[in-house]
Amino acid sequence: MLLWICLLQRLPLLVILAGVGCYALSLLCWLAALHSTPLNIAYPLLSTSYALVYLLAVSIFAEPLEPGKAVGVIFILLGAMMVGIKPANKKHNSH
Repeated sequence: MLLWICLLQRLPLLVILAGVGCYALSLLCWLAALHSTPLNIAYPLLSTSYALVYLLAVSIFAEPLEPGKAVGVIFILLGAMMVGIKPANKKHNSH
């Protein structure tokens, strides 16, 4: 019982340390992504996290699905897809 009391008293500190650890892990993932992806493609894809967080909040935490936010999520995801699309190579006619 005493062990549980000690753990509960330290729970906020453990949660904060877990958050810092997750942040450090995300930083390492971001650096790995930048190593293999150009910045002009990788940085706009960060916006997808906003859309994914909203979709998870709706599905897991039963947040209300609001039409305006849903349209915003669609625009974010479409924009991220457009960043990833490579333009077709145009052949130039040299006269």
